[in-house]
Amino acid sequence: AIVRASALERLARHGRFDPGLAGRAARDPEPLVRLVAARLADALPLAARPAALGPLLSDARRAIRIEAARALAGSQASLTADLQPAWQRAADEYAATLRHNADRPEANVALGGFEAGLGRQREALDAFVRAMRLDPAFVPAYVNAADALRAVGSDAEAVATLERGLARVPDSAALHHSLGLARVRMGETDSAMRSLKRATELEPDSARYTYVYAVALHSTGRVADAVKLLEQALARWPNDHDMLLALASFHMQAGRFDATRDVVRRFIAAYPADPDAQELAAQVGIAR
Repeated sequence: AIVRASALERLARHGRFDPGLAGRAARDPEPLVRLVAARLADALPLAARPAALGPLLSDARRAIRIEAARALAGSQASLTADLQPAWQRAADEYAATLRHNADRPEANVALGGFEAGLGRQREALDAFVRAMRLDPAFVPAYVNAADALRAVGSDAEAVATLERGLARVPDSAALHHSLGLARVRMGETDSAMRSLKRATELEPDSARYTYVYAVALHSTGRVADAVKLLEQALARWPNDHDMLLALASFHMQAGRFDATRDVVRRFIAAYPADPDAQELAAQVGIAR
């Protein structure tokens, strides 16, 4: 069971955790595998989660029930009518667990994330603020609070929140990254680029931060820099889905079709069933 659960986690990191696999894992006789299926559900589209995870809401193990409730927040309305009561019971269990640990910033951030998933952004923000008060240096509280503020259209407040976090934890890559994204939304391009770049410098092992910075470079007209960064990054993460898609798209937009084909072949090799890979292959004339 440990080996199979570990395999699921590795598949998810490589974008291979699909609804079919999630559904099979959720029906596994081993509780550990079912628990991992619920924990990895964030890798699935919201619309795919009810069918895969619905049965886990009535699992005999409480840890599995509440993890399924967390993962289904935001898509619970798509559950069948017979599963709605089970979702509500599991959701109540999950919230009660977090409130029991309300003296911990981690529990408040988790509760805020749950509220945000349900569309209750103000309740979510209250939980994130409580986490900040409990631990003024707890980075996830600032990042999640900024997301909640963005969701209600308060980008300026989101920036101010992230800046307060950076005053406490100036070398947080997560805060610089989030601040960069917030400034992009506000049209503050130069400062956004500095923040996104700083995040990659502070956490060079983050494929996500590198990818986002490359996309930002491309969007500001620094096409050669964006391509160079992605090529360097793909030497480290050769099967990164988003990087392969972005690099192929950048080459195609620039009219470099031979380079596009080379990247698309790598993309297809890594993700043969991926719709984006298939579409790109058709566009550049690569037979499947």
